[in-house]
Amino acid sequence: MKQKNQTLLSLPFLIALFCILSGCYEPIDGCLDPLSSNFSLTADNDCEDCCSYPSIQIDFHPMWDTFDLSTTEFYLNQTGDSLNITEASFLVSNAYLTGQSVSLLSSQDSVVLDCGGPLTLFNAFNNVSINSERAQVPNVLLDQVYNSLHVSIGIPSCLATIDTSAITTLSNKTELFDNELSADIYQTHQFSFAWTTDSTSIQELQLINEEGLINLVFETELFTERGENLTIDIDVDYSEWFKSFGINDSEETLKQKLIQNAAGSFSLRD
Repeated sequence: MKQKNQTLLSLPFLIALFCILSGCYEPIDGCLDPLSSNFSLTADNDCEDCCSYPSIQIDFHPMWDTFDLSTTEFYLNQTGDSLNITEASFLVSNAYLTGQSVSLLSSQDSVVLDCGGPLTLFNAFNNVSINSERAQVPNVLLDQVYNSLHVSIGIPSCLATIDTSAITTLSNKTELFDNELSADIYQTHQFSFAWTTDSTSIQELQLINEEGLINLVFETELFTERGENLTIDIDVDYSEWFKSFGINDSEETLKQKLIQNAAGSFSLRD
């Protein structure tokens, strides 16, 4: 009886061994790129176009000084005027990281355009607003520690004049095209606000093309595990952006103050 049981117990092993030797085993397809979000330790063969990659996610937090901005509150600025910001939005046209010796580009969704001068990288077009705070650069190969974040708010003049079919590969290109007001005219900033003295009348300001372009650099150590998204928090201080607004200013003067105050309104959150 014991001999019979040993013979029966060995049958599964013999069947499995036979399958392996005779080619019964089917190789597993999967993503073999260790920088991907879906890297497979068990795959035998690299799959075709199945790898997915993490994103740089930049959250722009609307603030008034050290407090969250409220669209229902009136705030006193440095000129002594009180205003209520009901809407604010701006276009992010690029974001990338740099390390000691490398610039990080989007692995699948970046394009480099010749604007008649230095080549310009574009890898993200995101409308950021009070109600939609996130800008995202998809499909990024994050593989080291970086020491600075570069972000462009607005667009350079050449982008409004080139053949936009050159950027059709970008996954979020529609957010640029949605801002096209007419041929070669793109809205990059939109603000709506009311003064205390006439709270029922909304004043609107709009910047187009390169009017409000700023290129921001934030120096800090940035790191994430391979395959994981990198989230970066930036405060947008509207008390700084609107600090010199005066109720008697002309529309053109208010636009110039928006442009002058913009760079100092963005800071990396601690």
